[in-house]
Order: sequence, then C-alpha cells, then structure tokens
Amino acid sequence: MSSDPIALTRRAAARWLGSGLLSITLVLLRSSPDSRAQDAPSDAETLFTGETYLAETRAGLFIAVIIGPSEGGTANRPARAFVCDNQRLGQGFVGELVGDELTLRPETSEREATPQPDTRLIGTLSAGRVTGEARHEGQTVMFVAAPATGVGGYWEGVRPPGGLVLAASSTGAHFLGQVAPAATETAEGPRERIDGIVTLPDGTQLPLTLNAAEPEAAIFRTVVLNDGRHCVLR
Repeated sequence: MSSDPIALTRRAAARWLGSGLLSITLVLLRSSPDSRAQDAPSDAETLFTGETYLAETRAGLFIAVIIGPSEGGTANRPARAFVCDNQRLGQGFVGELVGDELTLRPETSEREATPQPDTRLIGTLSAGRVTGEARHEGQTVMFVAAPATGVGGYWEGVRPPGGLVLAASSTGAHFLGQVAPAATETAEGPRERIDGIVTLPDGTQLPLTLNAAEPEAAIFRTVVLNDGRHCVLR
C-alpha cells in the first residue's frame, strides 16, 4: 500500500467508502469486546447527516450543530450537536428544531458519567446561522454557528490497526488517510499526524490533516472547522 494519501484515496476511496465498508467497520468495532472500542456509542445507527453549522466559542472549543429533514409530515426537524475541545471534552446532544427554536439534551451512555441536570444546548436558526448557548459541566458558552463548507463538519471515524483512517461527515463527505510513521512530541503529549483526502458529495477532493493523541482510539468523534482546525482525536 502506498504511503501517499492522495494515491491511496484515488485507488481505495470508492471501494471502502462507496461500498459502505466504513459503516460496517463502525458497527463491528462498536460491538467488539476490545477495550479500545468500549468508549464508543453502544448503538450502531448510521451517522446522522443534515444541514451542519459550526462554531468556535473560544480557543479550542468547537461546536457542530446538525439539523436533519422533517419527518412524518411535521414541521419539526430532528437535530444533533457535538461539543469538543482538546482536553477530553466530547459531549453529544440530541433533540429537535421546532419552528426556528432548537432544544437539545445530552446523549447518555452507561460508560460515561451522567451529565449534570442543567446540561443542554439551545439556539435559534435565523438568517442561515444558529445562535445559542451550550451548558455543560456548570459552564455556559454562547455561540454563533455558520454553515459548514469544504472539510468542515461533524466527523465520526475509525482508526483500525495498520495506520489507515476512515471517517464520514455529517455533510455527507468522506475521509481516507494514513497515519505518519512516527508520533510528534508536543507540550500536550505525543501527537500522531494523519494526512488524507476529503471527498465531498459532489466528488471534489480536498486535503486534510488530522492530529490524534495516543493511545490510539478505535473509534473517534470530532468537529472540524471549515479551515481544518479540529479537536484532537482520542
């Protein structure tokens, strides 16, 4: 296998991503007894996609809000959000958009501590943006989220042994990359560099470099801003 991520993408993206192997890999890893996968969500549902809005509330704290299409003939629309930073904060939210008002509550997991009762994300969809606030761990942050473009979006992916990295975005994009041979030492600890290519729904390809903390995580979730900045993969 070539170490050139662009060549790797051109040969393998259609096979791995177009055939749905990423979804299959996520399902298998989520149900695996391997301890690296036990922090992953217990369900194996398809990645939630829709209109995606991104915000940076302060240095290193990113928010992605995803609003899906209406269901059941109602005007209400299902919605999700994800808040993350580089200090192990990664909180998912679920709920819906009613009219132009967004109300989301935290996702819960048996493997994670129960969020505080006032944890929530609320907002208003207006003029092509989502303006609101996220409350988590006793802190409230205000945000203005703009539409995702290019590489931007909420991403879920897998890092199976061998250095290949696969991911899918809330915008319908896909990522295929390769981990660099050696980690880089930083003030925050070792960081792995992942160079790859994002393939947008229209077929456009864009380069993207992700950074991952050690030890390697089988499944990751992250927010990537439109300029490529993102929460470190864990």
